[in-house]
Amino acid sequence: MLGQFGEVIGVEYDKEAASFAAERKVARIEQGALPDQMPFDPEQFQLVTLLDVLEHIDEDQESLNALIRLISPGGHLVLTVPAFPVLWGTHDVEHHHKRRYRASQLEDQLKASGFQVQWLSYYNSWMFPVMVLLRMVRKILPARGVGGELMLPPAPVNKLLTKLFASERYWLGRIKVPFGGSLIGVARKP
Repeated sequence: MLGQFGEVIGVEYDKEAASFAAERKVARIEQGALPDQMPFDPEQFQLVTLLDVLEHIDEDQESLNALIRLISPGGHLVLTVPAFPVLWGTHDVEHHHKRRYRASQLEDQLKASGFQVQWLSYYNSWMFPVMVLLRMVRKILPARGVGGELMLPPAPVNKLLTKLFASERYWLGRIKVPFGGSLIGVARKP
């Protein structure tokens, strides 16, 4: 989708994963890592997307500092991260997360890196009450066996959940949602 606006370049830390991604021929893939192994020139990009990545990096503030240097003046960063530290659970451990974010924390970090925050909202809000309940139950009765929260639900349930999640596209960007399992932000480099 982004290819219609210009060249798309992906970055992958793992050599095997970078090779696998390059085989798909969807975008040019470079091997690199945030915050200090990015193989690009300063102010090279009009848009950088960081979709469910920042929570995996130890140096999150340093990574945002590195990204603003790669974006040209007037360019944008679009990012998503998991929300609400209180929701920390086996899902986060299984996905190798370092943290979850509150909106105010993410906004402060973006501003500290020099970004102007244009939009910041929670999403994945339909499932938020279920997430809270599930995390509470998991703290009392931990999951047994391999897989934990990574296991797919039965097909009809998964289809319903997919439709619920996709339905948020109709209002996301128009209204700010006060809760949800994830955060989405759009920030601009002045």
